[in-house]
Amino acid sequence: MRSVPEARGRVIGWAGFVLAALLVQLLGSAFVVRALASPGATMTLFASPVGAGNGCSSTSPCSLTGVQTKVRNLISTGHMAGDIIVQVASGSYALAQPLSFGPQDSGINGYDVVWKAAPGAHPIFSGGVAVTGWTLHDASKNIWQASVPSGLVTRQLYVDGVRASRASGQPPDTLLQTTNGFTATGTKMAGWRNPSNIEFVFMGGNGGWSEDRCDVASISGTSIVMRQPCWSNLHIPNNLPLLAPDPTDNPMGGFNGLSSTATPSSIENAYELLSQPKQWYLDQTARVVYYIPPAGHDPNTSAFVAPVAQTLLQGIGTLDQPIHNIQFRGIQFSFATWMRPSGDDGYADMQATFTLTGTNASYQQGTCQYSDPPGTCPFASWTKTPAAVTFQAAHNIAFIGDVFTHLGATGLNFEYGSQNNLIQGNDFTDISGNAVDLGNVNDPLPSWVGADNREINSYNTIVNNWIHDSTVEYHDGVGIWLGYTQHSLVAHNQINNMPYTGINVGWGGWHTDTLHLDNPNINADNTVQDNLIFEVMNYLSDGGAIYTNGFQGTTIPSGLKEEGNVAYQPHNSDFVFYNDEGSSYITISQNVEWYGALYANGGCNTLGHIVIDQNYWAQPFLGYICPPPPVDIAVTNHHVLPAVPGPNDIPVTLLASAGLEPAFRGLTTSAQPQVSYVGPAGGPTTGGTKVLIGGSGFTPTSTVFFGQAAATNVQFISSGFLIAVSPPGSGPVYVSVHTSAGISPTSTALEDLYVYAP
Repeated sequence: MRSVPEARGRVIGWAGFVLAALLVQLLGSAFVVRALASPGATMTLFASPVGAGNGCSSTSPCSLTGVQTKVRNLISTGHMAGDIIVQVASGSYALAQPLSFGPQDSGINGYDVVWKAAPGAHPIFSGGVAVTGWTLHDASKNIWQASVPSGLVTRQLYVDGVRASRASGQPPDTLLQTTNGFTATGTKMAGWRNPSNIEFVFMGGNGGWSEDRCDVASISGTSIVMRQPCWSNLHIPNNLPLLAPDPTDNPMGGFNGLSSTATPSSIENAYELLSQPKQWYLDQTARVVYYIPPAGHDPNTSAFVAPVAQTLLQGIGTLDQPIHNIQFRGIQFSFATWMRPSGDDGYADMQATFTLTGTNASYQQGTCQYSDPPGTCPFASWTKTPAAVTFQAAHNIAFIGDVFTHLGATGLNFEYGSQNNLIQGNDFTDISGNAVDLGNVNDPLPSWVGADNREINSYNTIVNNWIHDSTVEYHDGVGIWLGYTQHSLVAHNQINNMPYTGINVGWGGWHTDTLHLDNPNINADNTVQDNLIFEVMNYLSDGGAIYTNGFQGTTIPSGLKEEGNVAYQPHNSDFVFYNDEGSSYITISQNVEWYGALYANGGCNTLGHIVIDQNYWAQPFLGYICPPPPVDIAVTNHHVLPAVPGPNDIPVTLLASAGLEPAFRGLTTSAQPQVSYVGPAGGPTTGGTKVLIGGSGFTPTSTVFFGQAAATNVQFISSGFLIAVSPPGSGPVYVSVHTSAGISPTSTALEDLYVYAP
């Protein structure tokens, strides 16, 4: 496989690249490095949660806004002769308003402004408020209560750093769908408090890849009226909309939205559904939050945080004056919420956390060229979920070694003319929606939205990040989402334990591409390389490890490269490498796939021009089974693996190169290890079988146990793979990996089970 520098070549243009490239060559490593600028008169400023004034020294630190003012003054007066380092001390920095950056905060003269954790420090940029003063409210149900400030609204509550569950359950009466909502067989819900805060959830509402959410407007007797326009937007008109200029097209391209017979799969955010430990409910009218602690636990001994901010940090430039040359290192971004799903628009899900919003959205939010009238996209092609940390028209911005967690929408977003940015070595977890977004969907061609090619998102790098246990609220979310982009590199990331797709590339026209396979866009020269993706598709269906949509270039050389990725996913997948609606000009080479998916490769309404070469899949190539058949498919040097492969079936070099590179494996090895695969699944009672073990957090000193018996000859491949020789044993046993960070837990899905046979 090509190393990352070979894949990027000329595209990394930030200060200090030449030195970094030389270091990469000398060290023989493939990871991207963003060095500090060339030597100069570096200046260090200091920030603290209790900082004040304008000194910004180590003995008199400033607040975040205070140090930002100091940095701006240094830049504007020409006193930046080297990098400016802002050392951020440990503690929680409460952000009543987003920390906003613009061109005036940008580095100059080739130097960077670097906001970084002080040595050994753990700073948290927080949008949350503490909830204290708990008293027992209902002893029979162990429900406690605490007052909250007036106006506090949130969709999340964290207890000792763990997301609590909103009160949820099943409707108490049978529901029958009507034009405006539902009719119930009984009147139980009519007596529930705050009906306009009750949320109905529809798993698979617009297809197996979706999960819609819509709040109740009112309840009277047996009549339940749902909020508008959410309810109408769930019911996308049939494929003959009278107002549309193209009578064969709508935003779903033939899918007709929520079935007229559908009922909610669950109900959330009702006091009357509080029944389980660690559930909570916010009564906005009474300004009281309710919570059920574990039995015998006094909630006053725990730390409760309610996220209230919707944006923590934003950087906004323009095409004429981009924001540039800023780094963020070692910062944790936490405790942001997002309230649109609780409003009239709800969450009319399309895919990948894009939704329909606004009245008559199904007529107005198709791809711009096909909207009514053409070119009108009031909320873009579909409405993009906002991010807690977001940048527009940003150049040479870096997020390195940061943590994005406890967030209520998307984690990190770059869009509208963002170029040469680096996202490297970060930990993304416990995020409600997508972890990382790059690009947009309303700009397949910039001219369609009145922009020029400076608006194209290009030469951005997303490497060596750990994205895991995320998209926990909006389950249609993905690990990494790329809209319309050029020269993007997505490499050496580990993505695991996700409810839906791992990496999504080119999603924009989506089902409009079904009917307009020639739908143009600017996608070109993007690379998805050497990623390790496993335990995805754990909740929703009809997705995959890597999902593509639409044109990926105009020739094979200029198209998308999917190379060296390793994926195993035992749940809910039609295809692992999923080339959907209009996908074209893709090279799929030296990828490895096994374990449970129906097909390794495929998609519907795939246009074609796809090269499939030197892959190791657990299925033979059976063609694209979903009509119409694509054109110009070339399959060469295909290798078929056993359904449950062992270490001799897959080239170890491919396993070793996938996922986090050595310098970044500490992201996972500091956490408890996880075993997600054992192959072959069994062997003789005498032992002696070489077994491939897949998972996370493995170290060179890992020990492996088959039940209580230690394995022999443990071979370290990477933080995601080990090879061990089975000891003698009998019957089914669980395989566990032991590291200094802990012991892998037993999987309820039995992926870590090994069966001895006589």
